[in-house]
Amino acid sequence: MLYNQLLEQQGAEQVIIQLSQYGFGTELSMSVYRVYKLQALDIIRTNPYLLIQDVEGVGSGEQINLELLLG
Repeated sequence: MLYNQLLEQQGAEQVIIQLSQYGFGTELSMSVYRVYKLQALDIIRTNPYLLIQDVEGVGSGEQINLELLLG
């Protein structure tokens, strides 16, 4: 149980660090993590437009740049 909690915390840290590079704040990054868990970065790299559909608080007017996510 403790091991799983540590893995999840480490996964959340990685998501926050990576998403901060794209202009996400900590709170928004945690919202993304709550929805996608450890698959968050892979899902976002594959189709960042899912964020608008799946994560509350993300909309086309957000301060994030979806085109930057697409590379």
